[in-house]
Amino acid sequence: MDFKLFAPHLDKVELVGSWSDAPITMHKDQSGTWRAEVDLPDGQYSYKFRLKSLSPFMEGRVVEVTDPQARRIDPQNSEASVIVLRDGQDRTTAPDYPWQHDQVPLPQDDELVIRPGGERGGADAGAGFPG
Repeated sequence: MDFKLFAPHLDKVELVGSWSDAPITMHKDQSGTWRAEVDLPDGQYSYKFRLKSLSPFMEGRVVEVTDPQARRIDPQNSEASVIVLRDGQDRTTAPDYPWQHDQVPLPQDDELVIRPGGERGGADAGAGFPG
């Protein structure tokens, strides 16, 4: 199974999976995608990526993150990504699953409106936001 994570600014990424107690060091290609090939028998596995955060809120802290392309997560296991293998193939989602809304355009960051929640008083008090 080929695991990958696009993270061009990181210096190191490890794959942590339910199939092993030891993390697997991933290797970065020229495009900035980290990859690891793992030979797994059929079954269900959970996994995360371990990396040093570049976020200003957690900079330098080693964290384990969910695969941003995961199609299934395990809420009982710290939101770990889940993969299901059958006949050597990824069967996490049925092959005939009717994907929807792939063509819906998402707003750009500068088009988003973020409103504070939970504030009381002021001109907008009670304007459809709980608080």
